[in-house]
Amino acid sequence: MLVHYILTAILVVFLETRPGRAECPRGYKASSSGQRDPSTKSESQRILENFLNERDEATIRSTWNTAKKNGNIGPKTFLRYFELKPEAQKMFPAFAEVDHMKLPTNEDFLAQAQNCVSGLNSYVEHLGKNPKNCPFIAKAKGKYHHEDLKLLGVTLMGVLEEELGKGFTDETKEAWKKGLRAMNEAVTKRPNPSRR
Repeated sequence: MLVHYILTAILVVFLETRPGRAECPRGYKASSSGQRDPSTKSESQRILENFLNERDEATIRSTWNTAKKNGNIGPKTFLRYFELKPEAQKMFPAFAEVDHMKLPTNEDFLAQAQNCVSGLNSYVEHLGKNPKNCPFIAKAKGKYHHEDLKLLGVTLMGVLEEELGKGFTDETKEAWKKGLRAMNEAVTKRPNPSRR
C-alpha cells in the first residue's frame, strides 16, 4: 500500500513538473493577482504533504544540525551496514579488502563515510525544494537498489538513535523515516522499461 502511495505521488509530481510548466515552492499555484494561494495547492503537493510536510522537514533539519557535528555517525553507520551486508564493502575499491576491524582507522574508509555524511547534509539542506536542484540527488539518482538503501536507512536510524539518545524522539524517528523513504524513492535504480 505504501509503495503504491509513493509511486502515485512520484507520478503526480513528474506530470506536474514537466518542462514548460512553472514551478512554485511547496506547489502553491499563483492566483490571478500573482500571489500564492494555499487553497489551490496542486494534487501532488496535497499527496506529498501527507508524506513529508514542513514540520517533518524542520524536525529533520534540527536533528541533523546536531547529528552532523557527531563524527561517529558516518563511520558507525557504514561499519554496521557492512556487518549486515559484508559484500557491500566490495563496492569501495579503496578499502574493499581491508579487515572490518581495521576500517575505523582506515583513511579511505573515513573519507568515504565523511563524503556520505556530506551527501546527506546536501539532501537535508534541499528538503522542501525541487529535488532536481539537490546535487546529492542528481549525483546518486539511479545508482542504488531499493533494498540496499532501505537497509542503509534502517542502519542510519539505529545509529542516530544511539548517538542522539533522548534527542531522537518518536516524532523525530517518524520524520526521519519519511525523509529517508523520500530520498530512497528519489535515487533508487529503476529497471529500464522495454520499448514496444
